[in-house]
Amino acid sequence: MCLALAAFKKKHGNCNVPEHWPEDQSMANWVQSQRYRKKKGKLSPDRVKQLEKIGFLWAIYKCAEEKEGAAPRKPSTTDEAQEPRGERIYVIRHSLYIQYSGKGALPKELERYKADHNGELPAYIPLPDRSTTFYLGESFVREKKVKWKGKGIVPVEILDYVKRNGTLPRYD
Repeated sequence: MCLALAAFKKKHGNCNVPEHWPEDQSMANWVQSQRYRKKKGKLSPDRVKQLEKIGFLWAIYKCAEEKEGAAPRKPSTTDEAQEPRGERIYVIRHSLYIQYSGKGALPKELERYKADHNGELPAYIPLPDRSTTFYLGESFVREKKVKWKGKGIVPVEILDYVKRNGTLPRYD
């Protein structure tokens, strides 16, 4: 599975296998199991090192804190200061994805999720923070390029791809 995870990272640029990934549900289940087992103290130190070497993040909500050498954030007293910043696509459930920039009021769906899950936000897919060209298609011959300015609403083709695959398409 570690080899499969490394292949996933090579293809998608990260180790954040979606919880409901139709391409390989056993991989998605295994990734969730690794996070759970580490949280419960049941994952060997060797496995932890092996996964971290690949680039595995233990808490996708706290990506900045998981990066090697990054200092943990200090807890804040206000909810607004605790909200993440940057464009993200939040995974509310298998068929519901919400884009949110981290600025302004939370969309109703995120507020509802947060209220139902003890203040936690759902898993998310971080969007690039710069102008980006996404590549859709199976081969270079049939590839479609979709541009996004790095802010604002992502093109519908990208959101549709995320809904089908649980991850962003390849991009530069």
